[in-house]
Parts: sequence; C-alpha cells; structure tokens
Amino acid sequence: MKKIILFCFIASLAMQVFAQDESRVLIECGSTVVKMYNARNFKAPNKDTSPTLYEAYLPIEAGQTFHLTVSDGITGANLGGKLDMVYNGSGTGYTPAGVKAYYYTSSRIQDEGFSSFEVSKSGLYHVVYESNLNKVVICEVNWGYIGSASSWTWLPMTGSEDFKTWTIDDIECIATSQFQLTYDGAYSLGIDDTLATAGTIAVGTSFGSNNDAISFSGDTGLIPLTPCGSNYSFPAENKGMYRFIMTWSVSGWDASWSAKMIKLADVNIDPAERCLAVIGTLMGSAWATDIPMTYLGTTGDISSYVATNIDVAAADELKIRLCGDWGTSWGYAEGQLTGDPGNFTNAGGNIRVIEAKVYDTVRFNINWDNGDYTIHFVAPGSSSIMTLQVGGRATVKVFPNPVTDKVLVEGNTEIKRVELFDMNGRNLYRTLVGSKSAVIDLTSYSKGVYMLRTTSSNGSTAVKIVKK
Repeated sequence: MKKIILFCFIASLAMQVFAQDESRVLIECGSTVVKMYNARNFKAPNKDTSPTLYEAYLPIEAGQTFHLTVSDGITGANLGGKLDMVYNGSGTGYTPAGVKAYYYTSSRIQDEGFSSFEVSKSGLYHVVYESNLNKVVICEVNWGYIGSASSWTWLPMTGSEDFKTWTIDDIECIATSQFQLTYDGAYSLGIDDTLATAGTIAVGTSFGSNNDAISFSGDTGLIPLTPCGSNYSFPAENKGMYRFIMTWSVSGWDASWSAKMIKLADVNIDPAERCLAVIGTLMGSAWATDIPMTYLGTTGDISSYVATNIDVAAADELKIRLCGDWGTSWGYAEGQLTGDPGNFTNAGGNIRVIEAKVYDTVRFNINWDNGDYTIHFVAPGSSSIMTLQVGGRATVKVFPNPVTDKVLVEGNTEIKRVELFDMNGRNLYRTLVGSKSAVIDLTSYSKGVYMLRTTSSNGSTAVKIVKK
C-alpha cells in the first residue's frame, strides 16, 4: 500500500481562517482539514459563472471516513452521503474492483443521518461537491497522457508515494503532435451520470490548453494547465523524446497543479514509417474509413505521400491524417491546396468539395521538421508532361505521359536509380542510371497505372504514369 501523507492543521486555526470568508466548504478527514475551491475543473453550460461547484484534491486511505463542512460564515453543517453507485470507467458496469468514481446523493446529517463518506481503495481523490444538486462525486486520480504519440490511447503516469509527482517517459513530440493530461480517458464524468453529455454539468478529469503556448527554456518546457482545455499543440522547433512531469503543490490553504516536460533525446523521423490516410465523407464512409496513402519519397526536407482514384461528390468533406489519429490531421488552409484549388471551400477546417470528380491522385507533401504542408489534387486529363514539384521546385519530368512504349525521365541533378512500382507497391523494375536522364522501356508492361520513382543526391521522388 502506498504511504498516505495528509496535510494537518490545528482545528481551531482551520475554523478561524474558515470564518473569515462569507462562505466556505471544507473537507475534514481525521486531523486534516482541506479547503474546497469554487470548482475550476468542470464542464457546464454556465461554466464561467456557476457558483455551485466546489472541488479539492485529497489523499485518502481505504476505509477512512471524512465529511464536508458547509458554512455561510455564521452557521455550519456537516455533509455525509448515501452511496448511489461506483463507476469503474468501462461504461459496462459499476464494480468496486475497478474504482474510478464514487457517486453520492448528499444529505445533511439532521435529515437522513448520513454523517460521512469513505472509499474502498487508498489513493489520491478529486472531491467535487455540487451544492444545488446536493451531490458529491469522489473521483480516483491516476494521471496519464493521451495524444498523438499513443494514437490517442490513454497511457498511465507513475505517481510518487505522496501522490505529489506523476511522471511518464519516452513520449515522442514532433511538429504535428497534440495531447492532453487526464486521469480518465473520457475527459469528464457527469454529476448526474457516469459519462458527461452535452448540456449537463460534469466533473472535468483533464488539463488542456487555453490557446497558451508551451514555454521552453533550453530542453525544459512549462505546460500551462487549463481545466477541461483543448488539445496542446507541440512547437515544431522543440521536437524530441520527452519526460512529462505533473506536480501537486500545497502551501497553506492553497493547492495547485503544475506540469513540465524535459527533453530526453532527439527524435529522428523516418518518413517511410509514417502511416497517412485520406478520410472523410467519401463514398458514404462518414469519417469512418481511412484510405491509405503510399509513401513516395523525400526530397530535401519534403516528404511526399499519395492516394489514387479518390472519388468525391459535391458537398463531400475530407482531411488527411495519421492513420487512426484525429489529433494529427491536415485540412483546409489558404494557399495549401494546389492542382485544383477552386473546387474546394473551407468547412471548419475540413476540405469541402464543390463539384463531383474522380481525382487520379491526391498528393500530400510535408516538412516533418516544421509542419509545413501542401495537398495537391490531380484531376483526369492532366498534361502529357508530368512534373513532380516538391517544395515549389521542379525536380523530375516524365514524358510522354500517358505512354505506349518508352518514357523519358529527366532531372535537374544526376539520377542514381529509377524504379517502377505497381499500385500495390510491388517493385517491377530497377535500373542504375548515373546521369541526368534515362529512357525506360515499358513496351512489355500491361495497360494500367504505375509509380515511377527516381533517386538522386537530393532524395527520392515519384511520379504516377499511365501505360496505354
């Protein structure tokens, strides 16, 4: 069992400070007296103005009883509670074995005789009191990370014996990374039910961003904590593998959380290992199906990926994302769509289609170091000379395209190697070149679509070609 360290105050001093305010809610747990604050970590329709929610964090031992004291500065009353249910966090049942939160209907001692609360598992708890509904929710706190590095799977942090420090190591942070710090994967637990729904009051179980930037000094970044905030976006220039540290500090009556990240190592991104996909309302998929993209190669700082035969209808919407990861996605941005930009509008960051078309290719170019990207749409009937542009400069020309027999490949630097792939990624042909141009004979190949990849001192590039 972890050692429980409680914050002890002399009762008379606690009551003296308590009486200085017009209204105060305290938790009394043995000799420990903790002040509850007007809740900041909650979700509600009137979140910014509601005076009815109070919260505090408190280490509690299994079987140890405690109660709330509510006062208007003159008179006071103790609150205990009748246990309504225990939530195990899975959404499938309420069992003490997997405690996540205890739900109480609070009743004043003189009304129904409930004089205290207790928990069955020792640990750190987030105690929330809703004075209008007269309810108490006691949430078990085990902090964790959820974000791009874990494909938005919750990863637990390791807590110290006194529950004041929580850490997790080896979290990859790059230009596109987003994350939150949370002690429950649902981000909030409803006051009236186990899961928060729109328009209801809920206990917030996460810290996020309020559009505040992570502040770096050397290899250490300070994370501004906003209860129930949005995802943090990681600054591109500080990419690396990090240790995340959350700290709970108490000074007198005041208690607060802070967080920082410490760089452990540099991170080397292998573009070929990044799984990217097109996703949207395409072909009735309702944002449910990833259309995988193929890695074409990297030239300089720009890596390219392509999806083929993308059939879009009018009013369809789409984005590009890391496979299965909504925290890392790319959509509409002024100047970032090329090839057929007039066929798209901005739909809250999604790319909305104006006219139905079948795009031969959708190519995504990204600089993984700084996050800059372009999305290039190639419609049927493109020029007979296919030029691949990466970072705004032409590197390879392939013509004629479509081709019936031989195709000429020209580059602005020496071409070391040329390879031919089918659309399933199988390597069909490979030859060494050693000059700025090469002629490739495709006479013996079947009609269809192929990818022609060239490798030079600047990196690898690829072009889609059509064999007639």
